[in-house]
Amino acid sequence: MDDKQILTFAYSKNEFKDLIKESVLEIINETESKSLGIENKKPIKIEDVSELLQVGISTVHKWKNKGKIPFCKMENTTYFFHEDIICAISGSKGY
Repeated sequence: MDDKQILTFAYSKNEFKDLIKESVLEIINETESKSLGIENKKPIKIEDVSELLQVGISTVHKWKNKGKIPFCKMENTTYFFHEDIICAISGSKGY
């Protein structure tokens, strides 16, 4: 025989929705915290990369155009990811 138990709880529709929402958010937060960190997953602008690497914006543009650092373009704005920049810098000595 199976050891499964059926439990019943009395929740209103809104309480049940809130419980599910909280549970899903908790799982998402746990998953993100196990990765390299949520702040590293946020897109950053070229000014932030310039500050992070302590180089001029023109240098960041040059590295981007030569393919030395990864980027993505959304509409007319170029974005970078902190994690990708760190990986590119760590793995390359040609800067």
